[in-house]
Amino acid sequence: MAMTLEELTEAIFGDLDRETLTPIHLVDEEEFLSKIPGYDPDADGLGLNAQECWELTNKVYPGLGYCYISIGGKNYNAARVSYEMFVGPLGREEDGTPFQADHLCRNTRCVNIYHLERVTKRVNILRSNNPCAQNARKKKCLRGHAFDEDNTYVPPSGKGRKCRECIRMRRAGEI
Repeated sequence: MAMTLEELTEAIFGDLDRETLTPIHLVDEEEFLSKIPGYDPDADGLGLNAQECWELTNKVYPGLGYCYISIGGKNYNAARVSYEMFVGPLGREEDGTPFQADHLCRNTRCVNIYHLERVTKRVNILRSNNPCAQNARKKKCLRGHAFDEDNTYVPPSGKGRKCRECIRMRRAGEI
């Protein structure tokens, strides 16, 4: 008797939330690996160097640089598929937000599982080079005052931060 998709997923992954899983059971591992230059199905260890990036020769999301593959007519992030296929499900945080596969190599086309790490969306964003992440890493304001616990004001919205000394100086008309 054939198993349904739900029964198969349950048998493989237990009671994990199905929404966190890419349908990796529909991915042909050989076909996926064949899209990585240097892959050799007859070589020990796939013929791929664990230290080098494994860049798929796949479609890339316009403007983002992330490779994707189509599974059952839907596009999936190739790094996520690679991680879930060879390491295991990424899963979700307690609040339901899916974990992400972060590229430690910073190469968004890479699907090397040794270059991927399971992280929260927040960690992934803060590790990036986008303006928000760059500002979050700053230790001082534009005038050189420390962003420390005593001198940093975070608005009730929780978005951004301001230097308390600069606020004081602005109110005093010093700047």
